[in-house]
Amino acid sequence: MNEQTRPTGTAVAVQLPSDARELMALAKDVANSRLIPQHFQKSPADCWMLMAFCRDKGLNFFATVGHCHVVQNRLFFDGQLCAALLNISGFLADRLSYDYVRDGNGIATAVVVSARLRSEATPRTVTVELAKAKTANKVWETQPEQQLGYSGARIWGRRHLPEVLLGMTFEGETIDLKPDEIIIHNAGEAKVLRESEPKPPTFKPFADEPEQTTHKPSAAATAEASEPFEITRGDDSDATWSTWAQLLMAYVRACPTVDLINEWITANAEHLAALQKYDSTKYRKLVDAVNRQMETRAADHVP
Repeated sequence: MNEQTRPTGTAVAVQLPSDARELMALAKDVANSRLIPQHFQKSPADCWMLMAFCRDKGLNFFATVGHCHVVQNRLFFDGQLCAALLNISGFLADRLSYDYVRDGNGIATAVVVSARLRSEATPRTVTVELAKAKTANKVWETQPEQQLGYSGARIWGRRHLPEVLLGMTFEGETIDLKPDEIIIHNAGEAKVLRESEPKPPTFKPFADEPEQTTHKPSAAATAEASEPFEITRGDDSDATWSTWAQLLMAYVRACPTVDLINEWITANAEHLAALQKYDSTKYRKLVDAVNRQMETRAADHVP
């Protein structure tokens, strides 16, 4: 598409350089700003990559950076940005429209997302059901229709304009895992671990010695771990973090597959992020322990 005809959703307040070296110089300055998200601060390379993306898409970097996250060396984008990219892509004759299907109580149960391509007379549509799109992210409880609309826009774009969203990963999506990766999304729905529930075996997640990966979980332990939930905690003391990490690792060790381990990490992502801020060394040891478990599960399932 001719760049001069590309529509933009926000004015490009800062003209981003086309030269890679000039763009890196700007990225180094921006990375020192306290006004950009913390995960981009002190990381010129990440800023450079996002700036290059914004330049190519005709987006304002400073309006976009707040909608992006860096997770395991990948850029994750939120649903609002996905819809914006489709609307300003230049391929649509009309903006995305959303028609909600509601039950007898007026609660949205599905959304029909439609839009017409510039070269076509008939709109293309997708229908996304709330029950299939909803994740454990708490925002689905407070803004279900908004999140359903974002999911519908993403699915519409994946189906009808994949060239616009190519190479991008959005919140709510699952990506292929490698054995040595942990994909952390938003925190899952809270569930309090009651005193009456069985306590999993103990484990020293912050120990320097390697974890024993030959442990074979019992059927009962596997069943207990099969429904991931957020493991709640109290204060930010070493003892509290140790107990929390022991519980998480006990459930992780009982997981029979890599995918189930990833679901536990997803459900407890908010606490993992808090642990990283509290003590990066403890966080790294815990992540390494989880990685070893994922490697073991991957090896167990090699045909």
